[in-house]
Amino acid sequence: MMNNTMTLAALALIGAAASNAAMAQDAITCTSCDEWNQPTTPFNIHGNTYYVGTAGLSAVLVTGPQGHVLLDGALPQSAPLIQKNIEALGFKMTDVKLILNSHAHFDHAGGLAALQRASGATIAHSPHGAQVLRDGTPGTDDPQYDPNERFTIAKVAQVKEVEDGATLAVGPLRFTVHYTPGHTSGGTT
Repeated sequence: MMNNTMTLAALALIGAAASNAAMAQDAITCTSCDEWNQPTTPFNIHGNTYYVGTAGLSAVLVTGPQGHVLLDGALPQSAPLIQKNIEALGFKMTDVKLILNSHAHFDHAGGLAALQRASGATIAHSPHGAQVLRDGTPGTDDPQYDPNERFTIAKVAQVKEVEDGATLAVGPLRFTVHYTPGHTSGGTT
């Protein structure tokens, strides 16, 4: 029995180390990234809504009895911090069933692929935002497009495309999608 317990513990540590190493490989370097990615203590915003992001980039968890919804994924290197904050609040990452993204820039969508792998959640976005997530980089139609400084993010293979005004549900939780282009063509609220 002790050998099986030790073996399972060792496998869990190896798996966690491999996952963190994969996330570290996807890290993005930018002028503000280190400042944005400072850890912070998660906190309750109101009711069943919690701040689980970093010191400089928001990620919000809305909890429900049949699963949770995560809003935004910050930088690739933020994903382990977001997961740690979710778990520090007593929630399981595997209970995150839906991930919504405000816009597909590296500082809000960079951690989505890793967070999807950790949770098994569905990621939903506008058709334009979904294509950017699948491509791993914004296109020339992005207002912040700069051919000399193109940030790529880990590609997200499976993204559910949602229409303007659509309602997404996880148990009793309801989210109505509104297209809010401007900062990015596929922006949503």
